[in-house]
Amino acid sequence: MQPPRPARPIARRAALGLGAAALTAGCTNPAGTPGDRRTVRSADLDPDVREALAVLTSIEATARALRAHGTARPALAATLAPLLEVLDAHAAQLRQAVPADPTGGESAEASPGTSRPAALRQVRRQVRSLQGDLVESAIRAQSGRFAALLASMNAALAQQLAVLGAPR
Repeated sequence: MQPPRPARPIARRAALGLGAAALTAGCTNPAGTPGDRRTVRSADLDPDVREALAVLTSIEATARALRAHGTARPALAATLAPLLEVLDAHAAQLRQAVPADPTGGESAEASPGTSRPAALRQVRRQVRSLQGDLVESAIRAQSGRFAALLASMNAALAQQLAVLGAPR
């Protein structure tokens, strides 16, 4: 008899995909299918869908602010590209589970710093603020799978911050 083989670790992308599937399967969408969305009042939403909508709004605002930094400093755009890819992937996952945002989202105005180090400091602050939103939403989440998805998104942002390096 052979000893049991150790379980293979799940790749991060696979885990995020499973989390997104759990999110879309576990949350009710009173607006119907994603292609048939309509404006839905906040009171009509499942609590986890409300959290997903709030997180989506925060992610989109952070992504807009980071894009503004990249536009103001084209050399910084390449540095921020991997972080923006992560934010865009997270937003795409959440968009599948939430009805259309009746407000159209908040517009975030970035006030890029005058230098690259100042801009990177501001980017770090914006991403850490988003991480705080993810943590708070994970705490309020009713579904354990949804909470795990939010925690995974937070971990991905922490990795991207590590790649950006320590503030100077």
